Amino acid sequence: MNTRKGVIIHGEPGDSARAEGIIRAIAPTMLVLFILGICVGATLPTVKGVVGAVAIAVSLVVLSFVARRNLQGLSSWFKGAHGEELTGFVLRGLPAGWHVFHDYPLAYRVYADHIVAGPIGVFAIETKYWSGRVTLDGGKILVNGREPSRPPLVQAVRQAALTESLLARRLPQAPACTPILCFASDTFAAPPSKAGETLICNVSELNALLTGGEGHLTEDELERIVKSLEQKEEA
Repeated sequence: MNTRKGVIIHGEPGDSARAEGIIRAIAPTMLVLFILGICVGATLPTVKGVVGAVAIAVSLVVLSFVARRNLQGLSSWFKGAHGEELTGFVLRGLPAGWHVFHDYPLAYRVYADHIVAGPIGVFAIETKYWSGRVTLDGGKILVNGREPSRPPLVQAVRQAALTESLLARRLPQAPACTPILCFASDTFAAPPSKAGETLICNVSELNALLTGGEGHLTEDELERIVKSLEQKEEA
């Protein structure tokens, strides 16, 4: 935990994204390598010459294809982690009285990129680092006019709901958690917007969005919320 300009920071952004990317890239490659090794090992004692060479060549081609595909996926996960780091850097500019929890575990292999608690309320932030032009159309997020395979608004709402559920298990009167979809690459082609209960903004607008409302949490309420969220660090 560290502070800067009064804001209190818990954890490091992007850790789970990097770990997940490594697991998804390395594990399938090692499995394919293991299976190919068994197949080649079983084949070579019974064949010779050209056939054996072809078996090895085919195995290397398959392994190369799988490894390249998985490394491309790893690059995407690392890009996402970088976006979380950029958002984390901006959140360091929040004033005193605010707490930021990075990479917060909500369920098995489900993490909130950032949970922010302050006098205004509690927020779960889903960060995206996309290079295409992002728009909001009919309640859907589009990238270069197309809907992504994993709708980010669904992710944001789910993380906020899980945060609310977690707080409800630990506090007698848990606050609502507002979902935020934040674009770390500043590619959202509109001013801060709202889709349902989800706030949408570029990272350059994030702190103003967080602090722009009217406070409704007392110091005691905020302290109980923060202590509740800190329990994950003690587990």
